[in-house]
Amino acid sequence: MNKNKLFTLIEPYLDQLYSFSFAMVGSEEASLHIINDAYTVFIMKERQSLAELEDDSPQSLKYWNDTLVISLYEEIYQLARKREIENENQYLGTEEFSQYFSLSLFHRALLFLKHIDEMPIEKLEQVFDFERHELVEALYNANYKLSQIESSLDGRSWN
Repeated sequence: MNKNKLFTLIEPYLDQLYSFSFAMVGSEEASLHIINDAYTVFIMKERQSLAELEDDSPQSLKYWNDTLVISLYEEIYQLARKREIENENQYLGTEEFSQYFSLSLFHRALLFLKHIDEMPIEKLEQVFDFERHELVEALYNANYKLSQIESSLDGRSWN
């Protein structure tokens, strides 16, 4: 598969990927770097499989489209985790979202993908490499922590 075809598969998801990346790091510049790096990591990991792919059938393209999107979410999350350690998760945005960014990166990622992107639990399992019961527990805990933050903000909501 050539780069143009791969980009054609990614293009419809760029806004979602950017929103997810921004929700992880809270910076436009860092978000763009993470998306670019996630794309590069994906290509490096899947280079052999992509080179062998000559089949343009709808089933093959759908498989790669699904694989690509989940892989990019996973890579964005992993890169944000690495950069969080490097940057000590310093959110420099508005006060309005500082409480949201006080949640752990994992909880922000989980809440964003589940509630904003409306990702099904099956895909969340793939992104985070968790068993379903672990993911349900983590989602419950994230929702609880977010509700505690929202109640402390006099009813204001982050979404």
